[in-house]
Amino acid sequence: MTEEELQAIRERAERATVGDWDYDVEDGGISNGNFMVAMADSNAEGYPYIRAKECDLEFIAASREDIPKLLAEVEWLTNRLNEAENLMSEAHDLLDNVHCYETDVYNAISKYFNDEEDDE
Repeated sequence: MTEEELQAIRERAERATVGDWDYDVEDGGISNGNFMVAMADSNAEGYPYIRAKECDLEFIAASREDIPKLLAEVEWLTNRLNEAENLMSEAHDLLDNVHCYETDVYNAISKYFNDEEDDE
């Protein structure tokens, strides 16, 4: 995912109405708890349409593409993190085997795996 794609998603999210959105089947609308964000309606001929602010409609429409991209990015980052952690574990074991307990690298890796904060 490119930085431009992330920035576009970030901007859509920032422009959209704030709050936790809930869909109400009975009302046919999306609410943030205080007011309707989007409301299903029909015109004089009976054709359905949605009433909402343009920024919220853009957010809703883009979510179909944004969510799969974000999920793929999370999966990719998780895989990369797992690979990095495996390499760090191997490096830690190697340093341990050659008794390099007092090196900055050994201590930093140990802190990482023990969820300790860095002193710096």
